[in-house]
Amino acid sequence: MGLEDVKKGLEKQLKQERAAIDKETAEQKEALLTQATSDINAYKESVETKTQEDIAVLERRELSSAKLQAKKLVLEAKKELIDHAFSDALKQLENQSDKERKALLEQLIKKASKEIDVHTVYVAKQDEKLLTGYTTKTVDIAGGVICESKDGTQRIDLSIAAILATVRDKHLKEVAETLF
Repeated sequence: MGLEDVKKGLEKQLKQERAAIDKETAEQKEALLTQATSDINAYKESVETKTQEDIAVLERRELSSAKLQAKKLVLEAKKELIDHAFSDALKQLENQSDKERKALLEQLIKKASKEIDVHTVYVAKQDEKLLTGYTTKTVDIAGGVICESKDGTQRIDLSIAAILATVRDKHLKEVAETLF
């Protein structure tokens, strides 16, 4: 065997090794590409899932916020209606005839007399002329009376504003149910 045969044998062996290395490199390249594609697809899927979850959370949050805002608007409207109803009641009481106001004042004084010995009666200026038999003083009230004992230590506020405030506090739920 000559040098030429050894050289051909080595070249053949190198070609085979190179073909094996090229084949292995191609397989590794293909495996890496497959893995990279799989990783990219998995990442893309997780990003899409996360995005969908984030969108759902934002939609729920916005919907909840909108519902809360709507409830707030409804409650404000109901409050305005209730305020209007009490305001109308106050106007009706203020616009009563002298005869009706006198009867109301006497009824309120009678109620106060059950709790204290009424001496001084505070009334609105327009109602002062309606009462007799009591010491009267005028105060800035829409109507009704504030009754005071002779020594001034006891006072009962039966002014229209106080009565309406008490009615509102005690019966607000019933008024709201009646109106709505």
